[in-house]
Formats: sequence, structure tokens, C-alpha cells
Amino acid sequence: MHNTASITNLNTGASISASNTNSGWLIGAGIEWAFFNNWSAKVEYDYLGLNSWSFNGVLLFPNDTFTVSRNIQTLKVGLNYRFNWGGYGYPAPRY
Repeated sequence: MHNTASITNLNTGASISASNTNSGWLIGAGIEWAFFNNWSAKVEYDYLGLNSWSFNGVLLFPNDTFTVSRNIQTLKVGLNYRFNWGGYGYPAPRY
């Protein structure tokens, strides 16, 4: 994960930026349900855990340290259609 952060002093217009790159971990779970011929629906939850990132204000805010929490939670919901081009996988349904 790569992050860039900028902090601007609104009174003076002075700004400071910092960047950081590190790795983390991911855990997730999901389910998919085929409800009609080539159609399916899915739902998935993922949690991405990254280390917190801290930096100080140096010149603009010399006595302040800023910390960014980078834990991300996502929920995905989807509707899928399987085209079955080329005949791979399960045979096409017969009517």
C-alpha cells in the first residue's frame, strides 16, 4: 500500500507532505448463489489491516504528530452472468 498525505495551514497557506509504503494483511469471506441457469449473485466482505502511519509537522506544526489509521473494510455485492462461450465448463442448459 502506498499513501501520500498533505497538511495545509489555512492561516498561512504553508503545506507539508509525506509518503509511506508498507504491506499488511487481508481476511475476507463471501458467498455466491447460482439462482437461474447462467445467473448468480454474490456478497463478499474484506478487511485489510495495515500499520498505522505517523509523521510530525516539522516546520509548520513542530510540536504535533499526525497519525493515519489505514484499516480498510469493504463490502462487495455483485450479479454475474456466465456466457459459456466456447463450451468450456458445464454444458449449456437444454429447454
